[in-house]
Amino acid sequence: MMEDEEVEIADDAVDAGVPVEARMSVGFAVGLTFGVLIGAGLALLFAPERGDKTRGRLRRRLRDLGDDAKSELGRAEAGARSVGKDLSRRGKRIRRQIEKASDRVRDAV
Repeated sequence: MMEDEEVEIADDAVDAGVPVEARMSVGFAVGLTFGVLIGAGLALLFAPERGDKTRGRLRRRLRDLGDDAKSELGRAEAGARSVGKDLSRRGKRIRRQIEKASDRVRDAV
């Protein structure tokens, strides 16, 4: 009996001109919301520690991640500076070589 009602509802939606994509989007949103609520409830039931301990641990992990990110950013910055200096030196050397070649061509003409 339930399946007949579902088919009837689906037929009514088709008859009303509701696009299939819209019906699928609504179904997905309802399923997603339901899944989030079930997941949150299960997380609360099976949490291994009290909330304040969990929040404290999460805060420490986030702080450690931030510190690691700052450290890596500092290393990347130092590496970029080194590469920048090296490229600058190469650019100057190439410029001098071009100027010398240009002078030789000018002298030859």
